[in-house]
Amino acid sequence: MTAGTDVFAGLHDQQDLAALVRDLSDEEVTRLVEDAGVKATLDRLFTLMVEAFDPEQAAGRSAATQWEVSAGGEAHTYHVIIDAGTCRAGTGPVPSPRITLAQGLSDFIRFMAGQTNAVTAFMTGKMKVTGDVMFGPTLESFFRRS
Repeated sequence: MTAGTDVFAGLHDQQDLAALVRDLSDEEVTRLVEDAGVKATLDRLFTLMVEAFDPEQAAGRSAATQWEVSAGGEAHTYHVIIDAGTCRAGTGPVPSPRITLAQGLSDFIRFMAGQTNAVTAFMTGKMKVTGDVMFGPTLESFFRRS
């Protein structure tokens, strides 16, 4: 296990991630994640996303969402399922996602760190969205952000 793995494994929330990457360039963020292991880091960040889920904000809503994170020429696909006040995440695609969000690795890390939001990321070309584009901001409201 590398030191980088310990850094991501020890994250408790969005604030911890923001503090970790605040003063790093995109290249340094990418290198930190690659040193820690892209899959291990993304697994941890999607776990944090589930932990940040606010069931009150998502009351009465359900959606299957898909995330595509590009790193080192490879797309890492994850899904987040919201249903009946619960949230779960996993690897791989889902059939017929309501929305698919695609980002490069450093842009995804900055989004997860709260350094940008979905609307800004989309408008600046740092997030590609397919499916129900208008659902993006609603989806983001289902999660506590520091």
